[in-house]
Amino acid sequence: MKAWTPFGRAILVLGVLMLLAMMVAAQDSGDFGDDDSGDFGDDDTGDFDDDDSGDFDDDDSGDFEDDDSGDFDGGSTCPAVRETVQNMSPTAGKQYDCAANNGHLYEASDGHHFYIQCCTEVPTGPIFGLWADNFGACMDACAQEPSGRCRSVGFDSNPAPGDTDTCIFFGTGDFLTIDHSKYHYAFLVDPPTADHPDDEIKLCSTECPGSNNQVYNTPYGESFRMVCGKRHGTEAVMEQVDSWEQCMDYCGKLVQCRSVDYHRRTKRCYLGDHGGEPTIDAPGFSSAYSMGCAGACCDYPKPESPGVAN
Repeated sequence: MKAWTPFGRAILVLGVLMLLAMMVAAQDSGDFGDDDSGDFGDDDTGDFDDDDSGDFDDDDSGDFEDDDSGDFDGGSTCPAVRETVQNMSPTAGKQYDCAANNGHLYEASDGHHFYIQCCTEVPTGPIFGLWADNFGACMDACAQEPSGRCRSVGFDSNPAPGDTDTCIFFGTGDFLTIDHSKYHYAFLVDPPTADHPDDEIKLCSTECPGSNNQVYNTPYGESFRMVCGKRHGTEAVMEQVDSWEQCMDYCGKLVQCRSVDYHRRTKRCYLGDHGGEPTIDAPGFSSAYSMGCAGACCDYPKPESPGVAN
């Protein structure tokens, strides 16, 4: 291998120095650089940058920003179309996120219902303010307000630093139509209703299932609450009877008896002393437990004192 001459080594060193100088210059002015003028740079003027003027930026003037003036600001929380009239058949549930639940009912923790209006101007004349972590917590707080004065709430979805009240209570509650950039509004409404089938209950019946939870008064003045499909299962004395009524009558004339379990098919009556509702599921049984003397809660006139003339 041929050795480098002093002249050759000098040429090599000079070439390396020139290459380094060109690289440094490219950083300040060349293409694809990290400078203030080149394309694809991380500067204040180039495209695809993180500055105050380029497209797709996170500033106060570009598109797709998160500020107070650009498009799509809060677009996920405000309804695309503003309601002009109240929805009279709203969906009810536990969800409160805007704008998916705009025009829906929120069921508060105590059963109250609030009509949700996202990005809506709140009423005037607040009565109270507090911090709430979210819109649902704000409505829950209003529903539990001790005085009952709270009829609507305004929730600040974008509080400024230092704000202590994100949830404002108001004493009025009506449907509103004025937009607001960061307030969500909700007002109390009557709970929703739905049709339900009537239970088949016959007054004074002792036939299940119609007699379930009805009261039977024995000829001896004892009242029994009847329960279908359950039994007490406590220690008892068995008697053979003809009907459930006879079973309860039998218990009513015994001072020690406080409950009965009656098996409908075999007509066996089990007399017990359990004071309370039966707890054992038993489809073939009917049971009853004493409620005390019939008419015990009536307000009877007091008898006159002896010797008092009319």
